[in-house]
Amino acid sequence: MNVSDRLKKSGLNWGLWLGLILFFYFLEFPIDRQLNFEAQHLFATAILMAVWWMTEALPLAVTSLLPLILYPILGIMKTSDISPNYMNHLIFLFMGGFLIAEAIQKWGLHKRFAIITIYWMGKGAGRLILGFMLVAAFMSMWISNTATAIMLMPIGIAVIRQLRSNDEATEPKTRSFETVLMLAIAYGCSLGGTATLIGTPPNLVFAGIYRKFFESQPEVYFSKWIILILPLSLLLVTFVYLYLVKVILKKEDSPQIQNRNFLKTEIQSLGRLSDPQIKVLIVFVVTALLWIFRGNIDFGSFKITGWSNLIGLGDKIQDSTIAIAMAIVLFIIPGNRGGDKESKNILVLGDFARIPWDILLLFGGGFALAEGIQKTGLADYIAQNLMILSNFPLPLLLLVICLSIT
Repeated sequence: MNVSDRLKKSGLNWGLWLGLILFFYFLEFPIDRQLNFEAQHLFATAILMAVWWMTEALPLAVTSLLPLILYPILGIMKTSDISPNYMNHLIFLFMGGFLIAEAIQKWGLHKRFAIITIYWMGKGAGRLILGFMLVAAFMSMWISNTATAIMLMPIGIAVIRQLRSNDEATEPKTRSFETVLMLAIAYGCSLGGTATLIGTPPNLVFAGIYRKFFESQPEVYFSKWIILILPLSLLLVTFVYLYLVKVILKKEDSPQIQNRNFLKTEIQSLGRLSDPQIKVLIVFVVTALLWIFRGNIDFGSFKITGWSNLIGLGDKIQDSTIAIAMAIVLFIIPGNRGGDKESKNILVLGDFARIPWDILLLFGGGFALAEGIQKTGLADYIAQNLMILSNFPLPLLLLVICLSIT
């Protein structure tokens, strides 16, 4: 048991007290008295939120609400000025994405795709691991990394159990394979989540903060993100796969999976695509296409004009418009009346409760913090004090940034 766990067990919430101590310290002793008092108070608030977020002294969503209280009390901004950050259009993009993902999971479409893909990847250990990684990466592009990992873990465990049941003596031998398989699922989820704007919360946090700090620049929309990041995501998936299979997994520890009947049985138990699954699949594909082809796609030698420009609406339609519109469609389309999973429509009011509202509030808190940093002038102060980094070679600068974020 580490120190943090011991303190929690004793009832002492050390993160809570550490955050408060630093907060009051920087209120009393600012980092620079030349700063205006709004920037000084904003820095203390940012330190408090950072400590509480990192230590999870309070639930993440609760800490995210602090700007609504502290900004007006400390004279930073009015509540009416900061509260729109909690209804940023990017938050609605993620809300729509969450609802579409909820429909995919509710009707079991993700499990069907995963099992069938893994089954057809083949018998070899390397191909099986690749199958899990590709499924994890693709699913994480559209639904949460955590949900994807939770869905794939039991399938991976079933593969491991099948290997052990074939010959109990092989358990020590397959241990490396088992470890690599679990890591492949985890890494696949993380890397796939970077490939789309809705793949993981930090992507939208970046897009929102970028928009606040660079208002004159074009927004980061769905197709632009995919063009820039998807190739990098695929490259990293390839690299991690080769590292796991060629470096970590020794050849003598690579079992041949001769019996895949358990996967075939799973596929047979799923039956044919149900009517609700077909409807969800159509909505999902249409949504993805609308996102990808909304804005102009410039390949240099030729350009694909976005459909929103073709109909004369341009930037008036955003990715969040599409997300909410298609989510509403799922509340309209009839579901599976009288079936095993009775539902009047594909999505119903109760499905709202299952989307992670805490993540949406976390976005709002991040955007509120970013706006405060910009409006108070703290951003300029930090930039001036980091000018020394401008002398670094670009590869070293990128390394420092990546290590800091990590």
